[in-house]
Amino acid sequence: MKRDNEWFIGEKRVVSIDTKISKLKDNMPIPNKYMIIPFSISLIPLIISIVKYDEDLKYTTFIAFILMTVLVLLYFIGFRESNKLKLKIYSKNSDINYILNKEEKYLNSIVWFITSLTASILFLFTYLVIFEVINVSYYVITIIAILGGIITFLGFIYSNNRIKSLEEELLKMDKEVIYTDDDEYWIDGYKYYNENDYNSKVKPRFGFNSYTYNLATRKGKISYYLGFVIYAVIFIPLFFNLLSMEFTNPKITISSESISVDYHLYNYEFNVNDIEDIKLVDEVSFKLRTNGISTDEYCRGNFKSKEYGKCRVYIYNKSKPYIIVKLKNNYFIYNEKTKDETMNVYNQLIEKL
Repeated sequence: MKRDNEWFIGEKRVVSIDTKISKLKDNMPIPNKYMIIPFSISLIPLIISIVKYDEDLKYTTFIAFILMTVLVLLYFIGFRESNKLKLKIYSKNSDINYILNKEEKYLNSIVWFITSLTASILFLFTYLVIFEVINVSYYVITIIAILGGIITFLGFIYSNNRIKSLEEELLKMDKEVIYTDDDEYWIDGYKYYNENDYNSKVKPRFGFNSYTYNLATRKGKISYYLGFVIYAVIFIPLFFNLLSMEFTNPKITISSESISVDYHLYNYEFNVNDIEDIKLVDEVSFKLRTNGISTDEYCRGNFKSKEYGKCRVYIYNKSKPYIIVKLKNNYFIYNEKTKDETMNVYNQLIEKL
């Protein structure tokens, strides 16, 4: 309206669409080889887990492999596949269509690269702390994780807004705009189903995702529902394991030859002859949970203590005192819900010395 009615103050400026397009033609997507950088960084935690193998940290090797797999998926699903999206038609002007699609792929490649790089650095930093290569608080890792998430989120916002802004700018210069409406292909407004479109991936209608799936294609349907299956396989067992640990308590059994603790996923047993010392303390602190569960109420599993180093722990945090059993290679820390129950276990253990 401003342009049509010539509502200008001062000197009018004319922008040539050819000039704008020529400036954007050099923006090429980041080459695939750049993804070697985050992939290489993600290998370091795996190497650390193997070189500095620790029985108490045996699951970290498996987790490191999973994290490396996540980086590979970020490459194939995010970085690589976003460059194979169906080309979107904006105008009869092929130059405008070319530039807008190319610019979108260029920005997507940058965002996915930053996402992969941020994730790999966070994985590495976490493992350096777990294996005590560096000594920083877990609060620092949490802050880094939050900052990484913010950077990734802002990257997708910038990419989305940049494309919309560029689209509006170029189409204003072009009179041959093509208006299309494909509402009929969107189920519930967000699931795409178009039997006439053979592309398995398409640009979403809203949000910051770089693509969504065409449920009318076999590949698109498999990819869409596979995500739900993967989440179910990972999180349903995790949920029930956490539920089991929450509603069961460790049960200690003291015999003439051994002491054992029965607890879901964290059973433990040691020989009476391995006991070197037993004492009661009112304070115990941990600098690292290497493999276990920790809440405000209790700590259970493998921990590293500031005072004792490697520990197998089964304690109620607010139920003092704590039984400290020094073994040949580590410490066993235990208590019960009440002081009387804890003292009863302590007296039984003392008899074994």
